[in-house]
Amino acid sequence: METPEEINKAKEILKAIKEGKIEEILSEINYADIPILEKVGVLMNIYSDPNYAKKIFEKILSLDPDNLSAKYSLGFAYFRLEDWPKALLYFQKVLEKDPTNSACWQELGIVYLKMKNYEKAIDAFQKAISFSPFDALPYFQLAEVYSSLGEYEKALIYINKASELRPKDIKILKSKANILITLQKYEEALSVLEEVVEENPNDLETFLNLSFIFCQLKKYDLALKLVNQAIKIAPNDSKALVTKGYILGKLGRQKDELKYYERAITLNPKDWQAYFNQGVLYYEMNKKEEAKESFLKALKLNPDGSDIHHNLGVLYLEKKEGEKAYYHLLKAVQLNPKIGNYWYSLGLFYLETNNPEMALECFNEGLKYDLNSYLLYSGKALALKELNRLAEAQRFINQAIDINPNDPRLWYDKGEILEKLGNKEEAQKCFKKAQELERNQIS
Repeated sequence: METPEEINKAKEILKAIKEGKIEEILSEINYADIPILEKVGVLMNIYSDPNYAKKIFEKILSLDPDNLSAKYSLGFAYFRLEDWPKALLYFQKVLEKDPTNSACWQELGIVYLKMKNYEKAIDAFQKAISFSPFDALPYFQLAEVYSSLGEYEKALIYINKASELRPKDIKILKSKANILITLQKYEEALSVLEEVVEENPNDLETFLNLSFIFCQLKKYDLALKLVNQAIKIAPNDSKALVTKGYILGKLGRQKDELKYYERAITLNPKDWQAYFNQGVLYYEMNKKEEAKESFLKALKLNPDGSDIHHNLGVLYLEKKEGEKAYYHLLKAVQLNPKIGNYWYSLGLFYLETNNPEMALECFNEGLKYDLNSYLLYSGKALALKELNRLAEAQRFINQAIDINPNDPRLWYDKGEILEKLGNKEEAQKCFKKAQELERNQIS
């Protein structure tokens, strides 16, 4: 417990800070004042301006250079100021003298995470776990690192451990749900999110995630009920409005869908997703110019949006603007090379520019990530046809038809391959099948 003298000293320091006289008061501080100065510094670090905390702990270290607590707190002040190199420096100084300090290893890991040095972040969090195996936080942080790296199975291992140690922690539960959603483990994610709702029945993000899951399960009526609950919580949240628009579109209510995107944009003109969804809808409505303008607005707000680049590339490909199409389609695969559909579209560009060799490379690359894409198999068949590798082309168009036997384009493509092989009778059967499918689609 502080003595009256210490309390008065603390009040004196806080008053000086408030009046902008921190330098004056610190000049009067001596070694005996360090304990109370440390307490004031911690308050500044957590609740106020870390610049004041920095000056306080620098003063303490000038009086007591070996004070590990002050070094740790100074590192934390630099962390709050986002000066990562200096934060690292002081955390490392603590660990030189106290290598089993789990909290300091955690802080070090978080700094490395901010600097995107994932390898060192992982090592730091593993060290924290080794010295404090029953602390949930380093497991949680490791889950965050592996999520950032796209290694969601590993992330799930660590978030499960964090959840075991803190079963009611909302932050951990929500992170676990996000990882499960990414892994498309929707039933497990639903179970976790039900726990979140029990603990916090007014969490907007949770209702949006629940709505997303039911969209993936194609249960759009349930998704609509949940997004309506989200909108009750936050009537002007643009993400909730965009989600509702998307669901209404899936329920066949395109006019209402567009209204919700427009409302979201009015409330939040910086919501790139609203512009993107608007662009997709315009494209479906065959309003290609409006779609392009919406995608360009989305891209301005989110220059690294791979979906935006891809959709713009497809539009420019249809408009025969080859240079722009190539730029955006290539950018899409560079930003997110694990999406098979991006490689398919880039492959189509190469087919249309008479480069079947490069097209074939694209389709093969896409199939590494999506073995069930009939589009990639059909694209590969077309590239092989252009290269006069007709037997292979026939094999891959058959694979495409096995996956999607009701697409008339595939039967036309097969007919052309068979015709080129000299099998005119079978080719005519394929053309006839394509015509039948087209008539069924119209009716």
